[in-house]
Amino acid sequence: MFGFGKKKVTAKEMADGLWMCCRKFSGESYKDIVQMLEKAGHTLTQDKQFELSRQLIIANLWVISKALPSDRIALDHLHQHYVMGHANLAEDTEGKRECVSMANQELLGRYKQYHESWNADEPANQALLASEMLQNMVGKDELGEDCLNMMLLFPLQVHILGMMKAVRDFRTKFEIRD
Repeated sequence: MFGFGKKKVTAKEMADGLWMCCRKFSGESYKDIVQMLEKAGHTLTQDKQFELSRQLIIANLWVISKALPSDRIALDHLHQHYVMGHANLAEDTEGKRECVSMANQELLGRYKQYHESWNADEPANQALLASEMLQNMVGKDELGEDCLNMMLLFPLQVHILGMMKAVRDFRTKFEIRD
C-alpha cells in the first residue's frame, strides 16, 4: 500500500499507542497465568505477583521490538515508558537514577536472552523462548512440574505469535512522520 488513509503520527505518539497495547496484553496474560497457576495449586506472594507483572511487560516489549525492528525511534520512546516508570520506585534523585539504570540494564539483558532463544528456523515454534520467558516471569521454583510447564508453555507461545501479529496489524494503520 502507498500509505493512503493511514493516520500520520509522531514516533512518540506511536510509542504511546504501543505502550497501551503492551499494558493491555500484559494485563490479559497476567490474569491467564495467575489463573492457571492457582488451578495447579500455586499461589504467588505479592512480590512474585509484582515480578510476574514486570517480566510480562518486558517480554511484551521484546515482542513489540521483534515485530517492528525498523521503528527504532518509536521503540526507543516505548522503552522509556518502561524504564522511567522505575524512577517512581525510589525517593531521592540518586535512587531514581539508579532504578532507571538498573531497569534499562535488565531490559537489555532480557532482550539479549530472548533474541538468543528465538527460533528463526521455525518462527511458529517458540517453545524455548516461551520457556525462558516463563522462568523469568514465575521463577524456576514454581515451574518444577512438567505438567505445569506444558499448561503454561503452549498458551505463552500462542500469545507471543498472536501479539506479534496484532502489533504488526496495529502498525499498518499508521505512518510515522518524524
